[in-house]
Amino acid sequence: MADLGCCTVLVTGANRGIGLELVRQLAESKHPPSQIFAGCRDPEGPRAKALKELAQKHPKLITIIRLDTSDPASIKESSRVVGSKLANGSLDVLINNAGINGPNTLQETGMKEMMDLYITNVVGPLLMIKDFLPFLQKAATQPRSGARKGPMIINVSSVLGSIEKCPETINIAVMYPYRASKAALNMLTRCMAVEFEKDGIMVTALHPGWVKTELGGKEAPVAVVDSASGMLRVISSLTAKDSGTLLDWEGNSIPCLACFQRSANSQLQAKIKYLLRKASFCYRMALNFCPECGTKLQTGFKFCPSCGEKLPSLEDHALTVSSTSSAAASQITVTHSPSCPKNTQKFVETVADPVSAVSVSVRPPLRQSPKASRSPQKRKVHVNVKQEEVITTEVVNSLLSASPAVGQSPTVSPSPRKRSTRANVNHKEEVNVEVLPTQSPKSPGAGKNRTKRIKHSSAPEPLQEGEQVTDTAGRKWTLVSLLSQGEAELIYGVQQGTSGAASTDYKHVLKLAAKDGKIFNEQNFLQRAAKPTSVKNWMKQKKMEFLGIPSCVGFGLHADKYRFLIFPDMGQSLQSIMEKVTVLSEKVVLQLSCRVLDVLEYIHDNEYVHADIHSENVYVDLTKPTEVHLVGYCHAFRYCPSGKHVEYREGSRTPHEGAVEFISVESHKGAGPSRRSDLQALGYCMLHWLTGSLPWTSLTDCPAKVMAKKERFMTDVPGLLSQCFGRKKVPGAVRAYLSQVMSLQYTEEPNYQQLRDGLLEALQRLGASLDHPIDLQV
Repeated sequence: MADLGCCTVLVTGANRGIGLELVRQLAESKHPPSQIFAGCRDPEGPRAKALKELAQKHPKLITIIRLDTSDPASIKESSRVVGSKLANGSLDVLINNAGINGPNTLQETGMKEMMDLYITNVVGPLLMIKDFLPFLQKAATQPRSGARKGPMIINVSSVLGSIEKCPETINIAVMYPYRASKAALNMLTRCMAVEFEKDGIMVTALHPGWVKTELGGKEAPVAVVDSASGMLRVISSLTAKDSGTLLDWEGNSIPCLACFQRSANSQLQAKIKYLLRKASFCYRMALNFCPECGTKLQTGFKFCPSCGEKLPSLEDHALTVSSTSSAAASQITVTHSPSCPKNTQKFVETVADPVSAVSVSVRPPLRQSPKASRSPQKRKVHVNVKQEEVITTEVVNSLLSASPAVGQSPTVSPSPRKRSTRANVNHKEEVNVEVLPTQSPKSPGAGKNRTKRIKHSSAPEPLQEGEQVTDTAGRKWTLVSLLSQGEAELIYGVQQGTSGAASTDYKHVLKLAAKDGKIFNEQNFLQRAAKPTSVKNWMKQKKMEFLGIPSCVGFGLHADKYRFLIFPDMGQSLQSIMEKVTVLSEKVVLQLSCRVLDVLEYIHDNEYVHADIHSENVYVDLTKPTEVHLVGYCHAFRYCPSGKHVEYREGSRTPHEGAVEFISVESHKGAGPSRRSDLQALGYCMLHWLTGSLPWTSLTDCPAKVMAKKERFMTDVPGLLSQCFGRKKVPGAVRAYLSQVMSLQYTEEPNYQQLRDGLLEALQRLGASLDHPIDLQV
C-alpha cells in the first residue's frame, strides 16, 4: 500500500465510494498519516454509517468533519474546525474528491442541472482550496524528512473532462454538465498550479477510472479498491513536473486540451496551416463535379454520394515547399490548374510585415474526370513567413494529419510510396519537401481470398517474442508467438506470468493495435456491452448453454503507443479454414449462422450492432467444435443510445467502412448501421460460405459498384439467389432468411426467434443440431 510520507490529509466526500476507500487505505497503510480528516455532508446520517465504523476502528487517526462542498458557509466552518485540530497548523494533502453526476443527454439538461454540477464539482473545490490555502502554505514552510513531500492539492477529475479525448469518450456517455464541470476543474488545476508554484504547492488532477460506485454504476470495469490504491500510488510518486497535469489512476498522462506544441516555428506552423485550410476550402467550394464518376456535388461534400470516393483537397496531395530570401510583400495567392472547375477563383490576402515568400505547390488529383484537362500546371499557394524563421521538414509534416510521423526516416517508412526530403536549412537555401499519403503495408498472407476493406490503418510494428506487457490489473503477460499480422492489428499467443518460460503453449491471445485506433472502440464495446455478468444473465434468461461473444480478461496500454486486449484462445478464424476448403456444406452453414445469430440478438439487445461480419471475424475452436465466436468489434456502433434509435442520415459516418464485400448498403452510404445491417451481412456470409463467391466479389476494388449491386438485389432476392447458385438447388432456409431480412425497415426490430426457428428446422431436417460438432472438413 502506498506511503504518502505526509502528516495530515483531508478527503472530501469520504462517506462512500472512492473517498471512503481512500480514507480506509490511508488508515491501514504501513505508515499512516498522523491525522486524516474525513469530510461528509451528514456525519450522523445513514449514508455515513460505514465511515463512522471505520473511524471507530481508528479513533486517534480519523476525524470526521461535517462538510458540504456545495455550501460556502459549511466549507468556511470546516476550515475553522480543521485548523483548530491541526497539530502545527499545517495541512499536507487536500483531496477534493466530492462530486456529483447529472443528466446524460442535451434534452435532459437545463440551467438548474448545469448549475448544480458546477457548484459541487467546480465552485466547491475552488472554495475548499481558497479556505484551506493558509494551512497548505504553512505546510510548505515545514522541514521535510524521509518520504515526506511538499503540500499537494489533488482534484479528482475525469477523462470525460478532456477536450482532446472527447472524440474517443463521447460514445461512452454524453453527459454535458459532468463533462463541462470536469473540464472547468482541469482548468482550475492548471491555473492554480502556476499560481502556487512560488509557494511550493503542487496541484494535480486525477482521473480515478470508471469505477464501480454509486456514481459510476455497477457496469464499471474498475473496482473501488483498485482505483483508490492506484490513486494513492500516483499521489505518492508525484513530482513538481506533474503539477498542473491530469493523470489517471495508473499514472498515465491524459491530455486536457488539443493545442499546438509551441516551438521556435509555432507561429509559422499556425500560419501555414491556416492558409492551407483556407485554400482547401476555396478549392472544395469550387468543386461541382466528382472527378471520379462525374456526379454533380453540393457545396461542402467531402465524399461523393454516388461512388463514395473522397473528394480531393489541398491537404490530400503532395506538398513542395520552397523558401527564398526575397523581401516580397506579404500575400497569399491560390491559383488552380485547368483540370479544376472553371469557376475556381483566385484570392489574395495581405499581411502587414515584409516577409519571404514560401511557395506551396500541390499536384492535381491522380484521377480526373474525362473532361478534365491533361495540363500539368500546378496550383500554387504563396505563404508568408518571417525571414529569420527556419522552415523544417517537421513543420510541413505537422500540417498534414495523413503524413508520416515526425522524424520517421523515409528509408524505414512502412509505406510503399516514395517520400523525399531535404534537411533543415535557413532561408538562403531551398527546401523541397514531398509528402505523399501513406499506405498500409499488405498483411502477410493476404491473397485473393482476403476480405477487401476500404479503410486501412498502419499496422503496429511487431513486438519481440518474449516481451512482456502489463494490463490495468497489474498482471504481466509474455508474448509467446505472433499468430497473425493484419492491416491494423497484431495477434499474439500469450502466457500469464514471468518471461523466459520455455513452453510455447498458450491459453490466451493478445490483440495489439495503435493506441488511438479502432481498438479503442472495441474496448469500449466490451466494457460496456459484453461484461461477463451480463452475458451470464442473458444465457440464464434464454436458457442457453453457450453464447459466442468473446470475454476480455485484460486490457491495457504498452509503450504509450499501443493498446491491447486479451482473450481466451478461441481457435482459428473461419477465413483461414475456408482458404483450404473453399465452400461449406449446408449443415455447417446453418450451424454457424445460428451461433452468430445468437450473438447478434444479444448485442442488439444491448444497444450495439457489430457492423463488420465476415469470415475473418468468426472463430471456431476445433477442440470444441460446437463453439463459434463472433469477434472483431472495432466497428461496433451504438445504434440505440438510451433506447432511442439513431436517425437514418447518409454521410454521417465514413462511407464503405468495414469489409466491402459483406457490409450493408447503409454502411456503404455512410449511414449508421442498424440491426438489419448485421442480419443482411450474415445473409451475404451464408451465400458466400455455400457458393464461394457473391455477384460483386470481383468488384470490391470499386465499392460504388458493389453498393449498386447490393441495392439492386435488396428488392430482388430471387435474382440474388439465381446469380449465386445458378442451376443448383437453393436451400429453402436461406431463401426464407434473406427474404425476411431484406424487407426489414431501418429502425424495425427483427423477429430473431422466427429467423432462428427457420434455420433450426432446416438443420433438423438434415439430421443435425447445434449440439453436433461442426464438420469443417467438408
